[in-house]
Amino acid sequence: MTMKKDPYLPVDPDHIDELLRMSRLKNTVKVFYFTGPESIDDITGMISGILQKNRAEYCLIDGTKIRLDKIITFGGKP
Repeated sequence: MTMKKDPYLPVDPDHIDELLRMSRLKNTVKVFYFTGPESIDDITGMISGILQKNRAEYCLIDGTKIRLDKIITFGGKP
């Protein structure tokens, strides 16, 4: 089976700044994100940081790594 590569789409720096701000405040945040072409999941927890890997950026929430371009809303904000 051939897997299609899912290219990373750059994220607005203001969104990254807001995620980092939430991380510093250690607030609990609810995040909705795409897990596939037609599936959505959510997680509630504290953001522990932002990391880069393989030319993509990820948000760490209670040990779960979520690609930033897959986030739909965080803390009720699109």
